Amino acid sequence: MHGRIAQYELARRKGLEAVLARQPWWIFEKLREVMPEYWAAHGQPIVHIERGAYDVVPRRSPARDRRRARPLPRRTVPVRVGIAFLPRSRTALLLAGFLVYYVLLHVATHGYPRYRLPSLPVLFLIGAHGLVSWRAAARPAPGRGRLLAAS
Repeated sequence: MHGRIAQYELARRKGLEAVLARQPWWIFEKLREVMPEYWAAHGQPIVHIERGAYDVVPRRSPARDRRRARPLPRRTVPVRVGIAFLPRSRTALLLAGFLVYYVLLHVATHGYPRYRLPSLPVLFLIGAHGLVSWRAAARPAPGRGRLLAAS
């Protein structure tokens, strides 16, 4: 193909054909392959060390480093609670929609941990809302604690 526009059109057409040929399971395959990498706690330096980009780097134990780098489920508890307590408002819909769109965009294309940085403020807002809502739900109603103490 001659010309950049013709090359771009050919590449776009071939890419869409490849995606359409793998439907409907393509998105589930991508989610399984890319999501752990996208949300991983480690960053590019760990990837470069594992690929041997640097000279010999002394390590204590590769298994210990992987355990430390693996995201723990308890880290997601505030976000899960925040999603459960999200109000049905336009603001919450905008935040959740941005988060879902941004994650799916990077899962469909290329998901490295550094690409999640713009979505982290949304996660922090949802997590903070979850913690505040959970604490408010755990508190007794005003006056109820006094009644229980008096009886």
